[in-house]
Amino acid sequence: MTDGDQSLSRIEDVAEYWDQRYGARLWPSEPDTILVSLASELMAGTALDLGCGTGRNSVWLASMGWSVQGVDISQVGLSQASRISVDAGVTLSFLRADILEFEPEPGLYDLVVLANLHFPQSSAHELFARVQTAVAIGGHLFVIGRHSDSARTAEECALNRFYSEERLESLFPAMEVLEIGRVPGRGGYPSKDVDKVYLWARRSDS
Repeated sequence: MTDGDQSLSRIEDVAEYWDQRYGARLWPSEPDTILVSLASELMAGTALDLGCGTGRNSVWLASMGWSVQGVDISQVGLSQASRISVDAGVTLSFLRADILEFEPEPGLYDLVVLANLHFPQSSAHELFARVQTAVAIGGHLFVIGRHSDSARTAEECALNRFYSEERLESLFPAMEVLEIGRVPGRGGYPSKDVDKVYLWARRSDS
């Protein structure tokens, strides 16, 4: 099997996994409350929602006047997102792509959102580098995900998929960190008593 064949097989496996997850039940339609509180203060512009899933953040941003590109590997998730956007009366673009391979246009987006994307550090390094360059000068980056303290197995710890405050700040050296915070789990889906950590940052011209 060639490297290309292996890559295609991985993409198909990941897509099938998320297609099954999104098709198994209803997913939340409300946007991340931290994103709402932070982005509500911004003037609407262009936004990129990486790993948009069923579109809860994308649709909210579009309802606030943003021109949104949602990207996800799951066609099932994107189909649900499209239906939700129609029901909400908003227009936005959705693209099916592998997040780890997707290359956003540099400097294009006034806001980039990465919500609940948990890749092993070895796989995510280049992704995070591309994310930083996708943010326009003066634009903002929002990242939220499981806190590293929530790792429950040795394998989860070894993969280093989750975030600490220190790791989040170190992943995006080109960004000016405006706020880092921890969100305690409250029980029930989607938090399931799992703490999350978020980063709010801006790309300066220095």
